[in-house]
Amino acid sequence: MRVTVGVVLSLVLLLPACAHRQVQAVAQECTPSIHDLGWMAGSWTFQSPTERLDEHWTDAEGRSMLGVGRRITGDETFFFEFLRIEERSDGIYYIAHPRARPGVEFKMVACRPGEAMFENPEHGYPRSIRYRRNPNGTIDVRLEGAKDGRPLTEEFVYRRRKT
Repeated sequence: MRVTVGVVLSLVLLLPACAHRQVQAVAQECTPSIHDLGWMAGSWTFQSPTERLDEHWTDAEGRSMLGVGRRITGDETFFFEFLRIEERSDGIYYIAHPRARPGVEFKMVACRPGEAMFENPEHGYPRSIRYRRNPNGTIDVRLEGAKDGRPLTEEFVYRRRKT
């Protein structure tokens, strides 16, 4: 009985400390710096039975990162875009140039270690873009918005591409 009471008492005393540490970890935001996104640098690929997506990002230097992306279906490049993430005085912006057209800007609205969310509420699809680094080294990319008046979400798990 003493062991049980001792164990229960120890757990009761330790739980608030553990819960406090967990809340601190969840609440920890990263500073708005391009260097917080350095984990995105490199070549990444997503493969499904019908298509492949590739993204390549430069290092986070000079207050910017440059990227390119493409979607391959069968043996054809179905879609491509030039990408840029830049640090400005009023925040960090993700700028996509789909098919080399003028850029669409998405402002960073959330940043945690290994995760970044960009939004443009005026844009149809995507309206938000989230990158999240996973413990196994992959990166989840989630696109959300509306297309033809219907909600649309796409999720991709990118693996580091071997070059």
